[in-house]
Amino acid sequence: MTQIHIHQLTFTLPNGKTLFNNLNLVFAKRKIGLVGKNGVGKSTLFQLITGELYPSSGSIYTEGTLAYLSQEWDFFAFPNLTVAGLFGVEKKIRALHRIYKGSIDTQDFITLDEDWQVEERLQQQLMRFGLQALSYNTPINQLSGGEITRLRLTQVFSSNADFLLLDEPSNHLDSSARKQLYKAIQDWEGAIIIASHDRKLLNFIEEIIELNTLGVKHYGGNYRHYIEQKSIEHAAHIHALNDAKKLLQKTAKTIQTTHEKHEKKQS
Repeated sequence: MTQIHIHQLTFTLPNGKTLFNNLNLVFAKRKIGLVGKNGVGKSTLFQLITGELYPSSGSIYTEGTLAYLSQEWDFFAFPNLTVAGLFGVEKKIRALHRIYKGSIDTQDFITLDEDWQVEERLQQQLMRFGLQALSYNTPINQLSGGEITRLRLTQVFSSNADFLLLDEPSNHLDSSARKQLYKAIQDWEGAIIIASHDRKLLNFIEEIIELNTLGVKHYGGNYRHYIEQKSIEHAAHIHALNDAKKLLQKTAKTIQTTHEKHEKKQS
């Protein structure tokens, strides 16, 4: 069964602030929206799941493979990275081109490994987010922020991973690219965990998990259902607060009356 098990997880930042304290959580094979206020630890939780960060205590166990779209990505750290390089197929495509030009070098055939459709497959993958016009050897650092986000989304959705972890995936996307993202999420048959403030996006998921300073709360349904449930909870809290105020006033009045009766007897 594809699951992510988080058991008694505690994580403390270098400044001493504790983000998670004995957190217990299980992510199953569903489309899940992770919501919460900025700074509550959504991105940090993803980094703990992927192993980029280590818990102060507790454990995380993943049954299945992960593909992760981080909110930020330092593409300047890879100055020579190309589109094909991002997908790990640049050497194959270059070997394919040399063979097409007449190469009989045995190493080119070993590198290609009979993957004659490698370039065609890459182009089909790029079509998902409207990037089919890109050449396989286009340097990543020549792309715009929106193109880089779409390219990274293409990579994640082409991964065949059991779990996709998407941190604010609609950032830097125009309306057309957002529609492509929404369709990709709808069509995805595996598990997805999405940390996002994009309400329209969150209406395509099946469950909301709210991360707060006290832990987590689960809400079945999409974001619209989550807001409805939060409204009901808020109304219930207001009702309970009003009842508590009335009880306090009644108790205070009873105490005052008792006190006045006592004073009257004393006099």
